[in-house]
Amino acid sequence: MPTNRLIWLAWAALVLLVVVRWYGSMGGDETETTPTVAPDVVAAPVVDEAVRVPLASLSQVKSEGIWNGPGNVVFTIDALIDLPESIEIKTLDLSLDHNDTYRVEILTADGYIPVGDLLPIEGSGLARRQLTVPDLPISMKATQIRVSALEGDDMYSIGHLVINP
Repeated sequence: MPTNRLIWLAWAALVLLVVVRWYGSMGGDETETTPTVAPDVVAAPVVDEAVRVPLASLSQVKSEGIWNGPGNVVFTIDALIDLPESIEIKTLDLSLDHNDTYRVEILTADGYIPVGDLLPIEGSGLARRQLTVPDLPISMKATQIRVSALEGDDMYSIGHLVINP
């Protein structure tokens, strides 16, 4: 009789394990932050706060490509791009995920100054955009650029940023 009871307990434990694993796979993990991508693509990490990167890391122009491809900065709130020195900016050339709304601002000694809002456009992946910076007094040089996610699918990214002084 004890052998039958052990077999029954082993089966019950196995069934419980299968049910727990199945149930866990159905609900997903709410804390998971890395999106699923094609197997040949290395996904950029997603961070639930402002992401700070140097301008040099975004210097390779990307006209198109997957939104979270290698080298892209993926963010959920803001991407803060630190400039190597205080500079005057006339235009910005950048690529962003196409189906989201972004606000671009420059940081000067007087605080953040809006450059423009970029609305979603047709297409897929990254979309190349250009913005003209408003005329500023010569003393107001930029030290940082902030790209903020305003609205979209919560999958925000910037592929490149080139400054034209």
